[in-house]
Amino acid sequence: MSLSFYYILLLSFLPSLSADDSCSSYTFSTDETFASCIDLPHLNAALHWTYAPKPGTLRAAFRASQVRHGWVAWGINPIAMKMVGTQALVAFRHSNGSMISYGTSIDSYAPLMSPRELTLPIYNLLAEYVNNEMIIYATLGLWNTSELNVVWQVGDKVEKDLPQRHEISGENLKSVGTISFG
Repeated sequence: MSLSFYYILLLSFLPSLSADDSCSSYTFSTDETFASCIDLPHLNAALHWTYAPKPGTLRAAFRASQVRHGWVAWGINPIAMKMVGTQALVAFRHSNGSMISYGTSIDSYAPLMSPRELTLPIYNLLAEYVNNEMIIYATLGLWNTSELNVVWQVGDKVEKDLPQRHEISGENLKSVGTISFG
C-alpha cells in the first residue's frame, strides 16, 4: 500500500471537528441563530457558535441529551485536547427546580465541579431544559485564535447541587476535539 493511503488513514482518526449541516436545522427556544454548528461525535451532543475575531468573542450554545436529574458541561482547554485544564461551563437542574449554569475550572481527574473563577471572561450565561436536552448558552471572551480545543461531558447524577462523577469509559473518555474558525 502506498504511503499516501496510510497518511489519509491517519488523518481520518484525528479528532478534528468541522461544521455540519445536520445540526443547522435546529431551532432554539430563544430564537437565537448561530453561524456554525457541529454534531459532536460522542455523547449525543452538538455545539453551535458564532465567532467574532474582533472583539474576540465566541457566542455559543452547547446542547446534549440528558435526563432531568443529570448534568452537562462543555468547555475550552487553552493548553491541550484533554479534560484537565479545561475552563468549563456546567448546567443542571438545581434542587429548587430551576436550571442553573456556572463556570468551573477542571484542575484534576476528580474535580469538585463547584462554581469557580475562569481564566476567560464569560457573559450571558444561562441554561435551559427543552425536549430532553440540556442547553448551555454563553458568550466567551477569547484570545486571537483560529481554533480551539473543546471538551464536553454528561453525567447522570447531581447531589447537594453538585454534579457527580461521569462514567469513566466509552464515549465519556472520547469527548474532546478541536473546532476551527478557518
